[in-house]
Amino acid sequence: MNPTLSKLGDLQITLARAGRTCTISGAELAKLLDSPAIVIRLTAILYSRTTPSLGKEASVRPEVERMAVYLAERLDDTKSLAFYRRVATSVPAEIIRDRLTRALDLRPASIRRSRAAYFTSLIQPFLQHRLPDA
Repeated sequence: MNPTLSKLGDLQITLARAGRTCTISGAELAKLLDSPAIVIRLTAILYSRTTPSLGKEASVRPEVERMAVYLAERLDDTKSLAFYRRVATSVPAEIIRDRLTRALDLRPASIRRSRAAYFTSLIQPFLQHRLPDA
């Protein structure tokens, strides 16, 4: 199983129409659609409509910390949390979402180093454009 898909199983999606309901896990949905990124998009909707409490990093705005932790977890790169904080602070959410989607949709055979490295290569030009000293 794709390592990205194994981390998506905790999201539960409930579909309802005309009295019928169906609940499916994030991993099942991603597998059915052959797109791990769909779960990223749905999770972004979930987090944009709620305000979870984050006790970590009091000096960092909660939404920045939430985005940085989310990126680090999805890309399996928690050692680079400081970089993801910088990305979350400097790059618009739409750009981050687009680049993350592209990184997660990459087929395993196409990955040379890691999804995190690919994501960094996609985001770095924009980051350098926004912050020339990057």
